[in-house]
Amino acid sequence: MPNHLGPFPVTRSEVFRSKKDSTFEIDLGQGQQIVVKTRKDWVTVKMIKMKQRGFKNSRGMMGDFTTGAMLARDGKTVLKDPNAFGQEWQVRQDDPQLFGTVLSPQYPEQCIMPSLPSSTGRRLGESSVSEDEAKLACGSLQGQSYANCVFDVVHSGDLEIAEFYEQF
Repeated sequence: MPNHLGPFPVTRSEVFRSKKDSTFEIDLGQGQQIVVKTRKDWVTVKMIKMKQRGFKNSRGMMGDFTTGAMLARDGKTVLKDPNAFGQEWQVRQDDPQLFGTVLSPQYPEQCIMPSLPSSTGRRLGESSVSEDEAKLACGSLQGQSYANCVFDVVHSGDLEIAEFYEQF
């Protein structure tokens, strides 16, 4: 990745345990920053000290700047289902392209949703993560972050996802 995104400097660091674990900090100036963290194919985006003046009319996967509402491309329709919201914002042919390689699926073909772990496919000796284990792993978090962490840990079957939440 280049060390600039447009005019903005980008810093990359690997702060976790593998090459799939990275942090990208995009400095927008005046203390404003976008921090993108990846961990085991999971992505989290955090906006720091953003000013409404520069972002009030922004659109896309981050939702409405003021309310956080998941708005469709028309800027008016509020979507409640996160999967429908993601499909709505799938990159289209007339959108600016960020990557040099085009991978499948491409619009109008819908994105492929991940499947949830199934207990029927487990090998003897393996166990999935229980809700109690997830609650314990996510115990340092509060509110919606806690609820999201528990959900993600249980459905991914991976206790290390809780560490990702704690780092953010």
